[in-house]
Amino acid sequence: MKKILFLLCALLSIGASAQVSAQTILMGDTNSDGQLSIADVTSTVNMVLGKSPALTVDLSGMAYRVDNSGVAGRWKAPDNSRFTLNADGTTDYPGAATYEFRPFQGTLLFCDALGNPVRMLHLAVVASDHLLAVDCATQGFTLYTNDSRVTSIALSSTSLMLNSGATAQLTATVTPSDALNPSLQWTSSDESVATVSPAGLVTAVAGGTATITCTATDGSGVSATCQVTVTQLVTSITLSHTTLVLEVDGYQKLTATVLPSNAANTKVTWTSSDEDVAEVTSTGGVAAVGIGSCTITCTARDGSGVQATCQVHVRNLVTSVTLNYSSLELDVDETQTLSATVLPSDATLKTVSWTSSNTAVATVTNAGLVSAVSAGSAVITCTARDGSGVKATCQVTVSDPDSHEYVDLGLPSGTLWATHNVGATNPEDYGAYFVYKTELDLSDDAAYVPTIEQFYELINSSYTTSTWTTVNGVNGYKITSKSNGNSIFLPAAGYRGGTSLLYAGSQGYYWSRTPDTKNPGYAYALFLFFNSSSISTGGMGDRYNRGSVRPVRLSN
Repeated sequence: MKKILFLLCALLSIGASAQVSAQTILMGDTNSDGQLSIADVTSTVNMVLGKSPALTVDLSGMAYRVDNSGVAGRWKAPDNSRFTLNADGTTDYPGAATYEFRPFQGTLLFCDALGNPVRMLHLAVVASDHLLAVDCATQGFTLYTNDSRVTSIALSSTSLMLNSGATAQLTATVTPSDALNPSLQWTSSDESVATVSPAGLVTAVAGGTATITCTATDGSGVSATCQVTVTQLVTSITLSHTTLVLEVDGYQKLTATVLPSNAANTKVTWTSSDEDVAEVTSTGGVAAVGIGSCTITCTARDGSGVQATCQVHVRNLVTSVTLNYSSLELDVDETQTLSATVLPSDATLKTVSWTSSNTAVATVTNAGLVSAVSAGSAVITCTARDGSGVKATCQVTVSDPDSHEYVDLGLPSGTLWATHNVGATNPEDYGAYFVYKTELDLSDDAAYVPTIEQFYELINSSYTTSTWTTVNGVNGYKITSKSNGNSIFLPAAGYRGGTSLLYAGSQGYYWSRTPDTKNPGYAYALFLFFNSSSISTGGMGDRYNRGSVRPVRLSN
């Protein structure tokens, strides 16, 4: 209410130049309801300004400015005279150099260059773009309008058509050209389609439409827009083959995957770098014409420049590869050379490559040399290197005479007995013959020479039964567990005395690693001895007599 009374007092001081009588202004209560209101003041001001009811100044937002930045601006009077209030307190008000705003008094005090007051205005703010000022010297009032703000923005383009990835620079022309704050803010309605920099540089991102808005930052709310339409270009092409090897008159269809799927134009063109080598159809069909190499290129037709290529080699291809062995059986550390016959003899490229399916079992060199590494199976593959895909294979089986399978006979000690003798590959083979006190002292985790106690346990009738029998024409003892029915076969391998094999087929002599303590000077050892009528443990002659070894290991 104090603001309203102040404004009425200011209006009361207006002289004869006013367009309505002072009596009307003095009354103030324009609707005769006994109350002074904003509506009353609004009505009075509009009468002073000679405005019709349809063209009124709305004073409902009237309020005092609170600081210099609030009143700062360029203000225009009805006679088009202007003055500027700078935020730093300087002014070009006639006859003044600086001003001081006193918000609690609602006054502007103008001073000259020496700091002497030269004029004072009482003022109220009308909305955000008007100052109602009463000159304390002349008692006249003036309604100033803000003449410092941007009134319009014109963009260099109101619409843009761009390909994805392209850029365009928008420029803005601000009116008035001398606006105190001509700075602008740029925004995009959809940055997934197009972005804009603080300087107005538009970058097309992906297909779609977006609105670029340029807005004045001086609070005027003035803005301008540009509609951007982005055409999505192809970003990548992937071919079904990057390399083709064909023989003359051969054919292969290439297919192209074009991304992104929402590209505006996904069509492509196909070209060959040498049609004397290979031709390509408009749909990617490659036909081999003559020996040589060329490049098939697939290019996007949307102007993006995106391409993909396939290298085509036309050759007289290999039709068959034959190896000198289709299978090999080797012992560990043995080698064998494979050789390949490549047809036709006039194939453009006759070289081959060699690979092993299991290098832990067998390896192969570039020359086809196969080396047995450990027991097991592996497939050696010989492949033509001309891209024909023609290959040949050899099945390799590697045996290790020193490797053994073991049988659990359910013995109390947990001893497991090997299925065959050292040096043998199956149970009925005699295997190798050994001299006591040399090999027999050597053992590892895979195989041990049994002790005489383990022989005792093996032929103990409480645990096993021993039967003289023949397996695949070989005589020997079959020893069967009474607890689980498992069995082993000990062939009657005899023994070697010097260079002669003695008693093979009728007797068996199996070393233990337990020495004969009764004859230590002669290096005697105890052994398992048997013939068709009995099986027992006993002694044997000196180390020059060579016998069989059946390995054992413990279950744990």
